[in-house]
Formats: sequence, C-alpha cells, structure tokens
Amino acid sequence: MQLNLFELRKQMNDARWGIIKASEGQFIVPDNFSNARILPLSPTICFLSQSDDAVISNKKVAYINRLAVESSYEYYFANDLSKCLM
Repeated sequence: MQLNLFELRKQMNDARWGIIKASEGQFIVPDNFSNARILPLSPTICFLSQSDDAVISNKKVAYINRLAVESSYEYYFANDLSKCLM
C-alpha cells in the first residue's frame, strides 16, 4: 500500500488543482475516478487537475458527470441525481 502511495505521489507531482464551480446542475461522485484527476467536493464545486479556477458551462458539467458514471465500478451518488446534467 505504501508503495502505491509513493507511486501516486510521483504521478501527481505536477498537478495544479483548479477549483471548478458548476454554473448549472450538480456533480456526480463515483466510487472511482481513475480516468481523470477530478475530485468533487460539494454538489456544485470540484477540484480539477491542470486547470485554473473557473465557472464551467452546463455542457462541461455534463461531460464530467458522464466521465464519473463511466469510470464508476459499482456505484455513484449525488446530492440530487435529478439535478445532475448528463
């Protein structure tokens, strides 16, 4: 486990995290986000690697949510799935 943490630290060494806010909708949180460096923090805010701070369009929120659903192994959740754009 410790070796995996060291490897992950090396992989993320260059990451610059931006704070992304959804202009509409909410973010989905998957049980795994291995395809992207995205970390949802609240229904409308997430960290996005290699990004500047920004407010993103509903199309980009929908894109991130599709990535979340596609990358999940067993489940995903949200504060209110009916407000999650896909």
